Amino acid sequence: MGKSGFIGILILLVILGLGFYIVTTYFSQIPSSETQQAASSIPRYPDSGSWKVNSQQKICLFDLGGCSNAPSFINFESNDAWPSIYAHYREKLLQDEWLTNSQIYTSVPTEIIFTKTLRQDTSCEAHLTKSPGRLFNKNKNPNLNTYTFTLKCLPKK
Repeated sequence: MGKSGFIGILILLVILGLGFYIVTTYFSQIPSSETQQAASSIPRYPDSGSWKVNSQQKICLFDLGGCSNAPSFINFESNDAWPSIYAHYREKLLQDEWLTNSQIYTSVPTEIIFTKTLRQDTSCEAHLTKSPGRLFNKNKNPNLNTYTFTLKCLPKK
């Protein structure tokens, strides 16, 4: 490879690095303080093995699906089955003034959605779902399930 080929690759790498910097600096959103507050108010599941709150920046090139209001995520693992998780959070969050229309009719729903008015002008929504099982589960415990809360607070319209 000649000197011009090396310079061309170097210029390409500089342009890619600069592009990545611009995208992550100017087109990233962090969850609002209300969303982070709502995430911190979710009680930890008593039998959870891990509990990770993720309120990091989200790259948002196009405002598709309300991406300008980045969500916070809470991921946790438990050996408990979905019906136990569902019942626990339905009871606990209703006590904490969250609302839900979710009911058990013939089977436990696959997700539960909670809403809460934080202030007169801000409403929060929390979705709790069981994450799908991994094809190549590296975990030695096959009964360990992963659950995810997705929280987002938006101004009322």
